[in-house]
Amino acid sequence: METIKQAILGFALIFSLAFGYLYHAEKGIFDNQTATVLSTDPSSVFTTSIKIPAPPKNIQLQSLSSTEVLLSWDNVKGASYYRVSATLGSDTIWRQLAVVSGKINSYKHTRLAPDTTYLYKIESCNSLGCSSNSVDGKTLSTKTHSLGTAGVVSRFSGTTCSEAGDGEVLYFNPNKTTSGSGTLSDPFTKLSLAIREGVLLGFVQNGATLCLLSGNHGQISISNLHFQEPLIVMAEEGEDVKIESVDINKSSNIEMEGFSVSPYFGNPYVTLSQGDAMIHVSGDSSQNITLRNLDIFSMPWQVVSTWQVNDWDTKVSDGIFIRKEVLGDILIDNVKISSVARGIKLNGERVVVKNSVINSFTKDGIRVDGEYLTIENNIIKNAVKIPDDGVHQDIIQTFRRSDSEGVTIKNNLLFQKASDHPYPALAPATVQGIGNFDGRSVNWTVEGNVVVVNHPAHGISLHGGAINSRIINNTIYDATGKARIRVPGQNSSGNIIANNLIFNSGFAIEVEGLSNVVSRNIAVPPSFGSLYLVNPLANDFHLLIGSPAIDVGDITYSPFYDFDGDSRPQNQTVDVGADEWVL
Repeated sequence: METIKQAILGFALIFSLAFGYLYHAEKGIFDNQTATVLSTDPSSVFTTSIKIPAPPKNIQLQSLSSTEVLLSWDNVKGASYYRVSATLGSDTIWRQLAVVSGKINSYKHTRLAPDTTYLYKIESCNSLGCSSNSVDGKTLSTKTHSLGTAGVVSRFSGTTCSEAGDGEVLYFNPNKTTSGSGTLSDPFTKLSLAIREGVLLGFVQNGATLCLLSGNHGQISISNLHFQEPLIVMAEEGEDVKIESVDINKSSNIEMEGFSVSPYFGNPYVTLSQGDAMIHVSGDSSQNITLRNLDIFSMPWQVVSTWQVNDWDTKVSDGIFIRKEVLGDILIDNVKISSVARGIKLNGERVVVKNSVINSFTKDGIRVDGEYLTIENNIIKNAVKIPDDGVHQDIIQTFRRSDSEGVTIKNNLLFQKASDHPYPALAPATVQGIGNFDGRSVNWTVEGNVVVVNHPAHGISLHGGAINSRIINNTIYDATGKARIRVPGQNSSGNIIANNLIFNSGFAIEVEGLSNVVSRNIAVPPSFGSLYLVNPLANDFHLLIGSPAIDVGDITYSPFYDFDGDSRPQNQTVDVGADEWVL
């Protein structure tokens, strides 16, 4: 076993930094083994029932817009996951994009530069390794695709119900005491009552839009309903629509858009029980659910601003809960969640959370206990300390006591305490940043995040060990100088820790195991933040002009773009940290 510990080395290093030099964590490649072989006896290799899978075939590329392309391929027998990589047409370096579950056979690549040629490689993988991407000299699993400028219109690009979908539009007005025919001039009553009266069974066709008008529509429960085309439930443009809670059980192809969800709207207000949430998705046939442009909160800010510590302990509910048995393909997009215990709890597979804000939480910002999950382009901030209940606080946490595979956490801004904390007196002294505890992280990607916490250990910590995971181009800032990157465990191997910018006064990176790569990380004390960053004290973690982190990264392991969406590299090579400096 090899152990790597990289630290600030004292006055000599600090002195050199002050004069414009910088410390690079030296590249360490330990033990070049890349796979575990069952036996060295050739006969046993050929008789084993487990083999490295064949390469994917029939790779297809569909242009979705000037900056998005959908890749698809035929499923491969024996593949437990697929590894998707890309390179620019003029480049020779493959950069990993994602790890995709063996249960699905597609991947959407976003934020592409228009009119640029990309070459794609898709490998089939299992516990023995990954397929070759060439047979008989032919590259079977790569394709060149030059994106044009033609785009497609998003389903929710329109703001009115009539523009949302292609099916019929049914209107609901909670201020009516009796239901009408569902037209705008004669709408149904509140949605919760209309559901109990059988409207969804008796009126709704595939592709219909349920258009909600201002008022409280109650507690929405959708169960045992499956649609070939999505059922859209949305607020009409300019309407103030309130929902007390949403429960989706054993249902599929449902999209929800544009309203507020809070038990505060109920009379009387009731805090949801432990293990439940304001939006709850369950059932072993639930899939293809979209939650977009929603405002979810236990109580509104004008009430929260008057709370004391006991209120934060007794009056908060969880935001969104996706249960373990759910089939997947869940999208949570541009959702605002505030004054909660846990912002989002993900126990199922194939869930994407993006472009969302979680503000003020007492337990975890996001609990990530499922697999093949993507947490991307979110802001999670402002932990609130309540009386000690034995639960430590994390901004993003996994705690499942078994291996967790295919999780991607990238381009998120994570703040223990931001300037808009609703009750600064209750801000905790320490919060863990990104952590997976007690189970191994297999094929994880932690990329492009800004993590701002005060913690004696855990900035980014794959604490249960890691296999073939990547921690790349993150910025970790701890004013106390202690939070770091940790990948402990003798069973860790094949991991890449590269291009990270860590403000730490002690050991900045701790890695154990075999075949790990540690390359071009910068570790400096937080007192040097003003030499590297625009204004860390004001939560501006962009690179300062002339920052020593510019043009010193390792492009071999770099993503294509930074947390702002700026392409990498901008100059000779990539920058270190979450930001790519742009002139």
